[in-house]
Amino acid sequence: MRDYGIVSPRFWIGETGRKLRSMPYAQRVAMYLLTAPASEMTGVYYCPVATILNDVGLPSESLARDHEGALKAVIEALKALKSLDFCEFDFDSEYVFVKEMARWQIAEKLKPTDNRVKGIIKTVESMPEPMRSRFIARYNDDFSLGFEVEKQQKNEAPSEPLRSQEQEQEQDINKDVSDETSSSDS
Repeated sequence: MRDYGIVSPRFWIGETGRKLRSMPYAQRVAMYLLTAPASEMTGVYYCPVATILNDVGLPSESLARDHEGALKAVIEALKALKSLDFCEFDFDSEYVFVKEMARWQIAEKLKPTDNRVKGIIKTVESMPEPMRSRFIARYNDDFSLGFEVEKQQKNEAPSEPLRSQEQEQEQDINKDVSDETSSSDS
């Protein structure tokens, strides 16, 4: 557990903080993710949904006896935080990545000669995928980490085809249809 962490008062008045005003439970979960006992300065750490629920509490009294509904409320809060680009949560590994936490806890940028770079590299090497790739994509340049980003991004396949791939597939289908039409005309 960290003894010390930084939470900026701008949390409440920044762009994300203002958007969270309409989602009080997601707001509580966001503050928890910044200050959780298991949190790490990198923003990548193990944080099971049940632990969040236990530490943050119920979103409402009506869920006091509905454990499944309470867990769903935490999951919905995490999805809302993802939609605001605040964090990523991997439900398989139960790791969270609070995207800007390392910038708040460590620094905006680090020079390659900064002693903290070696420690961060060691920490990153022990992160599970896909959080490792996401952290590297976000902080590789800012923290002078030296990872090969293209190599890291290959490990993380896109969940949906890229728009250019969809267009190529549509063009191939259209070409096949027009080829069949012209061959049947002959």
